[in-house]
Formats: sequence, structure tokens, C-alpha cells
Amino acid sequence: MVDYADLIKRLREWPRVCVEYKDSVDELHDQAADAVEELFKAAKSMHTWIFLNSGDEQEAYDECHLSDELNVALGYGGSCEIRYERVGEDK
Repeated sequence: MVDYADLIKRLREWPRVCVEYKDSVDELHDQAADAVEELFKAAKSMHTWIFLNSGDEQEAYDECHLSDELNVALGYGGSCEIRYERVGEDK
């Protein structure tokens, strides 16, 4: 399973190897990490919206081509089905 929070952390800790352009490389690297983090927050919000507003969330996730790993990272915990019986009804 991919841990996207860990990937962002590793990206932020990525060794800066370019000495001549160190400041600009560091700045661009931090901007990239910030952008990835912001996109992940947006994706998580959209994922929550699908969960709350879709009759078939798995169909929506499939249509978006989300991998199982990304789906889990965004908060998917699997489908659940609730069944109930009325008192006195046959099964």
C-alpha cells in the first residue's frame, strides 16, 4: 500500500545535491512538495464528496480510475451493507 503522507515527507527531505543552484532548487523542491500536498488534500475532499453523495461510490471510483491503494489512502474503508428485518417477517 502506498502511504502518500510518507511520500510527501520523503519528498520534503529529499537530499539537495545541486550546490551551484542550491537556493533555487530548494525553493522549487519545497513548492513542488506544497503543490503535491495541496492536491492530495483536494483529492481527499473530492473522495469524501463521492462517498457522501453517490449511490454507488465504487462505480464512481472506478470511473475515476483510482487504484485500490490510492482509494485507501484517500479514506476508503470498503463497502458495507446494512440489512434489517421487520418483526414477524419471514427471512
